[in-house]
Amino acid sequence: MSGIAYHGSPVSPFSDALLATLKGDATLMGMVHGVFTALPQSTTTTMPYVVLTRAGTNAGGYGAMGLEGGRVWMNVDVWSEKNSPYETEQILSRIRYLLQRGTLTVPGFSMMAHSLACDEETVMPDYDPDMPTRSLFHGVQFWVCLIEETKP
Repeated sequence: MSGIAYHGSPVSPFSDALLATLKGDATLMGMVHGVFTALPQSTTTTMPYVVLTRAGTNAGGYGAMGLEGGRVWMNVDVWSEKNSPYETEQILSRIRYLLQRGTLTVPGFSMMAHSLACDEETVMPDYDPDMPTRSLFHGVQFWVCLIEETKP
């Protein structure tokens, strides 16, 4: 987190809060080679790893007393090269343990208590035709919460 006072869109501060929570857990960090918001393009990233990917917000009218508010969402992707979904499922399980029904500190915003929830979780094989000897598993969690802007 940069310490910037956020106003307007809650997407970036929500992403920062998720990133800090995941990176701050020693157990999760012992399971993966990193938690990222983007992968470095100049090097190969060792698996397994976690990437915070697609994010957005829907106005939804959740703000109270004239404050901006809405439903904020983010995908959390897990990549593993084990020839089994087990490693991916274990990492997703730890992430769910850390986040489910939590209330994160989101600078410039107030998350409605315990509104953070995993709406969907999928684990699938992901074959790369360019590398037929390599088998990947890809897990995706879709996280959502209700949030409103705080006024100074």
